[in-house]
Amino acid sequence: MRSKRDRVLSAVSTVATVGMFGLLALLVVGAAARAGGVAWARLWAAAAGTTLLCAAGLVLALPLGIAAAATTTVFGLRRRRRHHIDRFLSAMASLPSIVYGLVVAQVLLVTGSSGYLAAALALGAMAAPFVYVATREALEAVSPRLREAALALGADRWQYLRQVLLPAALPGILTGTVLTVARVAGETAILLIVAFTIAPQTGDAGVPAALPLDLFAFLSQSSSWKSSAATYLLVLLAIVLALNAVAIYIRAGQRRGR
Repeated sequence: MRSKRDRVLSAVSTVATVGMFGLLALLVVGAAARAGGVAWARLWAAAAGTTLLCAAGLVLALPLGIAAAATTTVFGLRRRRRHHIDRFLSAMASLPSIVYGLVVAQVLLVTGSSGYLAAALALGAMAAPFVYVATREALEAVSPRLREAALALGADRWQYLRQVLLPAALPGILTGTVLTVARVAGETAILLIVAFTIAPQTGDAGVPAALPLDLFAFLSQSSSWKSSAATYLLVLLAIVLALNAVAIYIRAGQRRGR
């Protein structure tokens, strides 16, 4: 009975998801038709810029978040010290994203670094606490029997972490990472600071191309650009929804594997 109910719920969810993405596709086509044609080259450039910024942010966030979670979970920190680390990273996760942009902006003004680098650093710093929380929860969800078995076979903590714990927790880590990417992809405040406040002061022409920036620019212009803004908004929404669907799929696969 339960398996039949699960299949029905899965089928309903699949139909709803496909229908939602189909509706989004129709809205995008309709918005493009009303706009009299969308600058698709600019749209693809903005989508590629968003992808590159997300990838650059993850290059910073993943090692820091996973290393911090492994340190607090595996290597036996004292409870008080672990509590302090948890509270600090939780506070970092609750900070408004504009704070990260302002802090990195000061570094950009002093060093004269590229706008791409500033945006990537700010996005990575914002994403690292979320990666930490997701990784810690995934590591703590692994059965302690695996640890006991690995240690009984003579594995040290590093071998246990690398060969047993991380592979077992990988689906949970991937789920948290995908959700973090969805958050970073829609981030606007950091990019606005770099593009419209800091870059002009440093003479940096390397303003990062991204969907949120183009969307903001379209909405700030005349009404003739509103349809293009709607198209960009729907594309960004479709990307975020697709990433959430991937996270749900990974989580469902993890539950079936248990």
